[in-house]
Amino acid sequence: MNVLVTTSSFASQDKTPLKMLTKAKIACDGNPYKRKLTEDEVIGLLSKKRYVGLLAGVEPLTAKVFDAAKDLKVISRIGVGMDSVDRDAAKQRGIKVVNTPDVLTDAVAE
Repeated sequence: MNVLVTTSSFASQDKTPLKMLTKAKIACDGNPYKRKLTEDEVIGLLSKKRYVGLLAGVEPLTAKVFDAAKDLKVISRIGVGMDSVDRDAAKQRGIKVVNTPDVLTDAVAE
């Protein structure tokens, strides 16, 4: 099973998430550009393998992106905002979209 991680900061401070994915036999490919991706760059990366999952940052996730990712089943948006995700287009293609709603709770409390 292949997952693409488009956010450049994923597991930069703690490798535990990557270890958990590896233990679950999930192959994880990262963002080679180490910055926010354009729509075309996301499409280019998604077209290289049969990705079933996407751990996403704030890059544009549009109908055009989803059409290029025929095997994509789930997007986990790392963060709370969903402005960059065309949720209607994802739903039409059977792609589940989730986020991490409590990720900023501690930071805001501090």
